Parts: sequence; C-alpha cells; structure tokens
Amino acid sequence: MLFSHFILAAALLLASDVLATPETVVWFAQPGTAFTDSLMIGNGRLGASVWGGTSSDNIALNEDTLWSGGPYNPIHPGAHAALLTARAQINAQNWTDAEATINANVLGNPSSQTNFQTAGALVITTNHNTVSNYRRQLDTATGLVTTSYVFGGVTYTREYLSSAPDNVIAVHINSTASNAVSFTASFSTPQTVTSSSATASTVIVTANNTAEGVLPSAITFEKRMQVILSDGSSAAAGTNEITVSNATSATILISISTSFKNYADGSSQSPSARNTAVFSKIASTAWTSLRSRHIAAYTVLFNRFSIDLGNDAALSALPTDQRVARNMATFDPGLVSLFVNLGRSLLIGSSQPGAVQPANLQGIWQDGLTASWQSKYTININIEMNYWPAEVTGLSDCVEPLARMMEDVSVTGQSTAQTLWATTNTAKSSGLPPWVVHHNTDQWRATWPIDDARYGMWPTGGAWELQTLWEHFLFNPSNTTFAKRIYPLFAGSSQFFLETLVPYAGNSSWLVTNPSMSPEKEHPGNAADCSGPTLDNTLIRDVFQQTVTLASLLGVDSAFAAQITATRAKLPPFLIGSGGQLQEWLIDWDSTPSAFSHISPLYAVFPGSQIDPLSNATLAKAAAQLLVFRGPGDFGWPIAWRIPVYARLMDANNALNQLKLLLGDLGVYRGLLGKNSVFQIDANLGGAGGIIEMFLQSHNGEIRLLPAVPTVLPAGTIKGIRARGGYTVDLTWSNNQLASAVVTATIAGAKTMNVRLKNGPTLVALSLGQGQSRTFTSTDFA
Repeated sequence: MLFSHFILAAALLLASDVLATPETVVWFAQPGTAFTDSLMIGNGRLGASVWGGTSSDNIALNEDTLWSGGPYNPIHPGAHAALLTARAQINAQNWTDAEATINANVLGNPSSQTNFQTAGALVITTNHNTVSNYRRQLDTATGLVTTSYVFGGVTYTREYLSSAPDNVIAVHINSTASNAVSFTASFSTPQTVTSSSATASTVIVTANNTAEGVLPSAITFEKRMQVILSDGSSAAAGTNEITVSNATSATILISISTSFKNYADGSSQSPSARNTAVFSKIASTAWTSLRSRHIAAYTVLFNRFSIDLGNDAALSALPTDQRVARNMATFDPGLVSLFVNLGRSLLIGSSQPGAVQPANLQGIWQDGLTASWQSKYTININIEMNYWPAEVTGLSDCVEPLARMMEDVSVTGQSTAQTLWATTNTAKSSGLPPWVVHHNTDQWRATWPIDDARYGMWPTGGAWELQTLWEHFLFNPSNTTFAKRIYPLFAGSSQFFLETLVPYAGNSSWLVTNPSMSPEKEHPGNAADCSGPTLDNTLIRDVFQQTVTLASLLGVDSAFAAQITATRAKLPPFLIGSGGQLQEWLIDWDSTPSAFSHISPLYAVFPGSQIDPLSNATLAKAAAQLLVFRGPGDFGWPIAWRIPVYARLMDANNALNQLKLLLGDLGVYRGLLGKNSVFQIDANLGGAGGIIEMFLQSHNGEIRLLPAVPTVLPAGTIKGIRARGGYTVDLTWSNNQLASAVVTATIAGAKTMNVRLKNGPTLVALSLGQGQSRTFTSTDFA
C-alpha cells in the first residue's frame, strides 16, 4: 500500500514538473575565502557572517546601532541664497555653473555622512588543518548556518544562529566522539578597545566607535562572550581569549550592545547593563531550547510564503557556487526559488520588528575586519529595493524599522526644509510642518544634500521612501490606525512641495523642483543638476494623490487636500522624445542609447504604477524604449531593478534575460549575495521582490495572474503571495497554463478588485469577506 502511494505521488510529480520541496539551502563544499561568500544570520539587531574555516573560523559580528560619529546637524550657513543662485543658473541653462555653486555653497557641513561599522569578529581556532567531507550551509527555512567536516576520524559540527527571542548570537560545537572538542575563542575588532577581560567562561571587551571627519566618537559598545561546556575544561588566556579542552560539546553565546539611545542622543545607555540583562535571562538555558525558540520565532515569518519553480535534479545536487557558475549557460529554475528564499531570509535577518535601524546597503553585516565600508542609507533607489519583498512575500512586519526611520527624518528634515529651502509652513491648512530628505541619510538622520551636486542635490528622497509606507497601507487598506500614523509624514512632504515648486523656465504653466537631478545621471550639459526631472514629477504626483486619499479616509484637511489637487494638476506630464523614449528630463536629452545603471523615470512603471501597458500602451511603449536605451544591468542591483520593470511591461522574455544575468557571475557572488565592488543587499532583497512581479501583480485595481512567466518556467507553485487590497494568493500553473489561483481575503473590508489572467481581455470581479476564498482556473478567463 505504501509503495502504491509512492508510485501515485511520483506520477503526479512528473505530470506537473513541480518539486515537492522548495529549495532553501545555500551551501558550499569549502570554507569561505572572502566576505562575499560568507553565510549570514541575523535577528534584525545582531548580525553575523560565517566563513566556516576549520583551523580558524572567522565569524564577523555586528550590532545595528554601531555607526561612526555622533549626533549632528550639517547646516551650511548661507546655503539658501546659494540655492537661489543655482536655480537662476539652471533656468539660464548654465548647468556647470549651477553645480559649482551647489558644490561650493550648498552641500552640508560636513559634506559627507556617517557610516555603519563592524563590531569585529569572533575567531575560533583549532588544529584541524586537513579535513574531509566538508560542508557549509545556510538553511533559509530555519535561519541556521551549519559547518561540518571530518578530522581525525571524528565528525565536527558547528551550528550558528542569531536569536530574536533571546537576543544573542550563538555557536554550538559538537563532535561524534567524547571529549574531542578543543579550541580557543577570542574577539577581534578594528575599533578602539578601552578594556578587555577574560575568565574561564566569559570574555568582555569594551570599545568606542570611530570618529567621522570632524564628528567625534560618541558611542561606546561592549561585546560579551560566554562559553558553556558539556564536559571538559576551560581557562582564560590573557584578557581576550578562552581556551577549551576535551569537551564533547560547547556553546558560545555572544551579546553586543551600544550606548546609542536615539538619533539625538548617542551615549546615554549602558552597554554593560544591556548585556547583563540579556545573559541573566538565558543563564541556564540549554542549547536545544535556544535553538528551538529561534526556529519557532523565525519560521513564524518565513513559513508564510513558499515558492517552487521545479528544478533540474543534477543542478540542484551541486554546491551553490557551482550552480551560479553554470546558470548563464544552463538555466537553473531551482536557483530562482533558492534566490527568493535567500532574499526573504536576509530581510528577516536585517529588519525584524525589533531592529533599531532598517535594512541597510550591506544590511547589518560587515566583514569584521574593516572599520567602515561607506555604508549609509542611499534613498534614490537602494533602500527602497530592500523592502520590495516585504509585502508580497508575507514579511510586512519587517517594514516597521523603516517606518520609524521615516518618522525620525520627518523631524530632522524640518530644519533642512526651513534653512535650505526657506519653507515657512504657511501655505497650508493641515497644521503639519514641511520636511525634506535628500539622497542619503544615516543613523543620526541627517537630511542635508551631501557628497556632490550631481548626487546629493535631489530633494525628492523622502517622497520616494514614503512609497514603502504607502505600499504597506495598500496591502491592508482597512488599517486606519496605520493611516493615522503615516498621514503626518505624507502631509508634511506634500507641504514641502507646495512651498518649493517653482514655474519651469521652458513653460511657466508647469511647476517643478529646482534645483534637482535625475539620480545619478549626467545630462548633455556636462552636469546632472536640472529642474523638473521625470522622476520628481512622478513621485510628487503620487505623494500628492496619496495625501489626498489619506485625508479623505481620515476625514481631515479638506481645504489642504483641495490645494494639493490644484497644484498636482500643474505638474509636467510624461513626455516622449524624438527617439520614441520616455524622456528622463523635460528637455529631450536622451533620444539615443545611453547605458546607465539607474532607470529613474521608469519608477512610473515599477515600483510605481502610473504607466501601465493595459491602460496606456503609448507611454508603455516609450518606457520600453527608454529601457532599451539604458541597456541591461551590468551588476547586481541595476539588474534586479530591471526584472520587475520588464514584468510590469509584460515582457516575459526580457524579464527572463535579466533574471539570468542576476543569477550569474554578473549579478551575484558565488553564494548568491548581490554583487558590486562590495556586497550590496539591495540586489538580493530587490531581486526577490521583483521576481514575484513575473508571477503575480496587483495594482491599479487589478490582480494579474501569471503576467510575465517565461516558457522556461512551465510549471510551479507559489503559496502565500500577498496582493494589494487585502488578499493572499496560492498560485499553481502547469504546461504554461494556469491550474489554479486560490485568492483569500485576509482582512475585513478587503477592496473589490478585478482579476485578469496574463494580459487577457477578461476581467472577473472579486469581492470577498474576511477569510473567504475563491478559486480561479484558466476556464474563468476563457
């Protein structure tokens, strides 16, 4: 009877070409040789990356509030007058003069921001130099990293986790022979150590963060290690090391805490008291309990979604680095599932609700060796990409740290709006102050333009980052509590633009930003600064409309909403250039191919939705032409950005081409980490969210099933995709045809939506009560 069940299951599997188990494990057959092939764990606040060496295991350690410098406000006296000069120079088309004015007299003081810093590393040293049967893996389904190997006939296993419920990083070392575990464990850090002490079971290191230019060090931090043995013995070695001898198993617990309290107060908390509180709660906790609590908390998030795109059994049996190397030549569908699962694991690791900071350019991971990787929050695309998978793959909880950051910059951004842009807080009736943030911010929530005029002079960063919060609302539009929370942010941003938009020199009936730029693209005037780039107009149009929608929902500020609506009508429309392309600027500067990483005007396609091929084919065609002009992505995040844009344009073949690039040596390192000159997490997170757009879209009042699935993915099952309006979708297709889409309303008051299959003409109205489901098949759209 059991055998007949196996035959039936095998027959069903062959019929659908769908794996019964999704791919969740990234693994190597050798230790890491660089940070970019390490395996990463995190609980939102504490992060670690594992290289998995046998004779020396380097485990990079990080805490998300350890940044350089301290609280500051980079006001540049006299900058407003210089901004007016630059505006006049732009109106006169003296582009290089305008940039020179901004560089000399507008940029912040200091003109750079602070950086996320590593806490150092845990180093585990043994005499295991020649080993066999080596395997190092990250199971994205549990958030556990495991290293195993055989030395001297004994199998050694190390498990690594970063626990959210217990707020520690833990390493468990086990052996198959009694009393075979011997090692030394020590801390290292590139930061300035102020004290270090060790006992037979504990190491405590205190240190200071690094100064940043003229900004002095303002943070202290403490790393604390506790070693727990099954048997054997341990002893202190100097002030920074514990030696373990002849144990059968050992657990190393690590807590890292800083003095950081908030962006205005960097040094009022006791790191030692924080670490003491952490260890007092788990002093007698067994490893098995730590492990099970971690897995239970992690899987609450991870198990909301699953993806299974089928696989090639021979490719799936290979280590991940070999699969990446082969993917361009032989497309590996299972690698797509694995990449999405890794992206979700990285988002859970870097931005759980308990995190202080949101997911960063490098997440909460640094290599443990260098003091800084110039890692701040770039908000002209990168941090936005980090949250693309949050809603659609069931990780909406992870948006909370970003929401708190936006609340912070809406406060610090008021000073920048008043001082640099001379807002007066008068042309409104909402009573909410205007605020602005430019193309970067940091832990101290600086909002002034920085770096260089052709990167920093962009006043629309806050408007773009608000879109993550707007998306959070769209997926649960009955959440009036959240609407009330975010309304002041939207109203303050709208107020900023009401006061600072100015007539366009080429058409005085249009209102535009000036000075601004299209990130980070130079135009033919040998400069980047300009007025009214397409991205600005599109973002402001969205923020204005979103503010009006929230005001109406909450029954407030009707006069303010009317003023916004009138001003919105004066924003420039989309323009199509002589090359048939969607213009990046109001001047037709880009009518011929010009390859570039950023595709800023195509925000209107994705993650925005103002350009939709099913409602405006002309603009969609122009958007596609600009995408051709900008070329394929040439490294991680630009490739990842192009995938959902092609998917929204319903171009499955080009979405696939970009997907192949992303999952090959051009887009990722061999362990699937996003590739640039350093690891950039936005390729992983943005890529994971963007890939889902190939399979399901939910915008402009529609849920679109299988809108851009290439024929090389003929079958699959994705469960738990969230759709705007308050729905989840379990999607199955076979032989390139929809088998079933089970749509469930997850909230009371789910919005009425229309359901469409691919780009077909048939729309089916969907209106469900909370908990109700409806199953669609291809026959519903015949």
